[in-house]
Amino acid sequence: MLISTNNRELKLRFMPINELRGVGAVIFIQDWSQLQTVAQQAKLAALGRLTANIAHEIRNPLSAISHANQLLQEEENVSAPTTRILQIIADNIQRIDQIIKDVLELNRRDRTQQEKVEVHQFLEDFHAQFCAVEKIPVANIELKISQLKDLYINFDRRHLHQILWNLCKNGWEHSQKKSGSLIIECEGTGTMGLNFHIRDDGNGVLEQDRARLFEPFFTTKNTGNGLGLYISRELAAANGAILHYQANNPGNLDGPAGSTFTLQLKKA
Repeated sequence: MLISTNNRELKLRFMPINELRGVGAVIFIQDWSQLQTVAQQAKLAALGRLTANIAHEIRNPLSAISHANQLLQEEENVSAPTTRILQIIADNIQRIDQIIKDVLELNRRDRTQQEKVEVHQFLEDFHAQFCAVEKIPVANIELKISQLKDLYINFDRRHLHQILWNLCKNGWEHSQKKSGSLIIECEGTGTMGLNFHIRDDGNGVLEQDRARLFEPFFTTKNTGNGLGLYISRELAAANGAILHYQANNPGNLDGPAGSTFTLQLKKA
């Protein structure tokens, strides 16, 4: 039987001491919510292994298709319509490959390797690398970290890098793409708390879409796969952090609403 107490579900099992029930019984008490959590984790682990195997199996024929497509693109006297078709194939190959990478990364979310990360230096290096790789003028992404000297967090460095990359890339794609359109800010919240804010000056997320924002494969972009924000939240949770969204200007007063993604974590 199941009983609820203090917001927890307990499973009770009675076992008679002997065949004479009137003599007494042993009562076994189990935390049912904990058992369900363990079962859920086992299911997720099995699902992770399955998705990883499927992803690897898809990659083999995908590589063959990509190679064949490259050979066709190198042919001489290829007509313009054929060139266009080959480019569409190449674009979709790249899209499928990105989905595979995202799925494999999701499968590794529970294997964190946390280390002590100095926040100021990490964000400076990330800012420079992101602008260089994405070919964005440095002035267009503002970095507000002047008060972060000698501040540390415990986090998987690779996970933190991917979370911020996903958020910044998403924010930049939806921004007005001008000076200060994207802001990376870090601020302390009390003695142990720390927030990373990624703000953009875009149109924000429609209210009816906000509840589904972190769902896998949900996207409002024509070319997106809808895994970036979902994976970011999963990686944040794996490191004991929380990722959430809020609109900068919900009423859309005095200009575009804009969006802010906040990563809540703890100081080391």
